[in-house]
Amino acid sequence: MQDINFKRLIAEDIALMKNIIESDGKKFLPQNIEKFLADDRVYAFGVKINNKIMGLIYGYSLIRMDNKPMFYIHEVDILPEYQNMGIGSKFIKYVIEYAKDNGFSKCFLITEKKNYRACRIYEKAGGINTNDDEIVYSYKF
Repeated sequence: MQDINFKRLIAEDIALMKNIIESDGKKFLPQNIEKFLADDRVYAFGVKINNKIMGLIYGYSLIRMDNKPMFYIHEVDILPEYQNMGIGSKFIKYVIEYAKDNGFSKCFLITEKKNYRACRIYEKAGGINTNDDEIVYSYKF
C-alpha cells in the first residue's frame, strides 16, 4: 500500500516536487515555484505519495472589504498515473478543511461544465454548483 498524505508546501519542498516539475517543465520551473511560494497570499498544497509530490492544488487568499477572506482554488493537478484512485476528492477535502481551520469564510473554484471528470470530483468533495447561469469573463493582456 502506498503512503499518501497531504501538506501545505513551502519553498524547501521543491526537491520533493521533481515529478511535477518534470511533467510540465515550462510551467513548473523551480525558480518560479520558489518565488510563488514566497508570497504569503499564495497557498500551495501537495499530495505526497511515497515521499514524492504527485499532485498540486494551489490558490489564493482573496481579501475583502468586510475583512472575511475567501480562498480561491485556482488549479488542481494530479499526475495521470494517480488519477481515478479517489485521491483528488480527498485532496480537495483536505484543502477545504485547511481553509476552514485557518479563518477563511468561503472556499470556491471555477471550472467548465464540460469538464465532467473535474465536476464529479468537486461534487464528491462536497462542492455545490448553485449558479447554473454564471458566466466568467476574462480579459487577456
